[in-house]
Amino acid sequence: MGKTYMKGRSNNNNNNNNNEDNEEDGGSTFITNTNPGTEIAIILDGSGSISSDDFERAKGFIRTVMEKVWEKCFNCEFAVVQYGSEIRTELSLTETDGPTAFITVNNIKQIGKATITASAMIYTIENVFVPANGSKEGSKKIMIVVSDGAISRWDKENLQNATKLSEEKNILRFAIGVGNETKKDEMEKISSNNSTLFMVEDYKALEKLLSTLQTSFIQGIEDPGTEIAIILDGSGSISSDDFERAKGFIRTVMEKVWEKCFNCEFAVVQYGLEIRTELSLTETDGPTAFKTVNNIKQIGNATITASAMIYTIENIFVPANGSKEGSKKIMIVVSDGAISHWDKENLQNATKLSEEKNILRFAIGVSSLFGICHRQQLSEYATSAPGLQTVEEF
Repeated sequence: MGKTYMKGRSNNNNNNNNNEDNEEDGGSTFITNTNPGTEIAIILDGSGSISSDDFERAKGFIRTVMEKVWEKCFNCEFAVVQYGSEIRTELSLTETDGPTAFITVNNIKQIGKATITASAMIYTIENVFVPANGSKEGSKKIMIVVSDGAISRWDKENLQNATKLSEEKNILRFAIGVGNETKKDEMEKISSNNSTLFMVEDYKALEKLLSTLQTSFIQGIEDPGTEIAIILDGSGSISSDDFERAKGFIRTVMEKVWEKCFNCEFAVVQYGLEIRTELSLTETDGPTAFKTVNNIKQIGNATITASAMIYTIENIFVPANGSKEGSKKIMIVVSDGAISHWDKENLQNATKLSEEKNILRFAIGVSSLFGICHRQQLSEYATSAPGLQTVEEF
């Protein structure tokens, strides 16, 4: 399951040779561009009308939803709020470890008594979807309300406020009404629209609902993630020691990004006398990816940076080689010299193609030998000035 797999965190003790200077900053610029993800708060009816067996079934349904979502979405977090005679947070957005979250859900004890669904919705908006409790700015927010009865009389007046607050916060609301005691008109108000309203005859039927949810809910929140292609200068102007340092920098960037972004994938393209894919987007296992980068052999010869950019667009960011529709695409060009004379004519086409594909470009120029003319080329590699960095040596 995706949540238990921390890409790149294992097997890294030997992956940072010659990277002391880059250790602190590696990947930080790219991490700020990652998707804030999806936050899902499940509001669980723990009132007295639910039998203990049905309450266990409801908890099992929650665990299954979490598992199914985490199979598809690495950047999704869950919270669980239970309501009865009181309202309490059973699982917070900050509890991101999969196995621990399942244990927490297993251990939820039923509260009993009143059905204060509207108050629970307001509580969730004010206590779960807030930065102090792990909510991220810009994240997609979803609320799933599971209830088996009519809202307690004195709580009905809060329903209009609950829906108004959720709409102001752009929270998508799903409503699951269980059994004959549920008031459909109340559940219609709780849900955002008819497509997010579900009515089932009993708690045993919740499992059957999963296939329908898979279409309307789980598939809808699948995060296509971020794809990062690093274009590595392997020309003859780079010494073997500096080429190893460049590989070390790539490993550090991968490690730092994977610490923050579970749904980020990397590719590495090297250019010199030829252009070749050294690491593809389909190689998603962290330790294996590090080994692949370690084993890259320098090509040597020409600096055909523009052609390498075009190659990356046409051979990396394509579905046939693992690229996903809707994913954020980033290109990082690392070079220590000016483009070979005959390749300059390809630079305009390279930047045009990347803009058509909405690819964000970063450029890293290495060497104090970059003159004004060569810096102009570097600025064309990058999407904008903040994406351009120059350093004196590897």
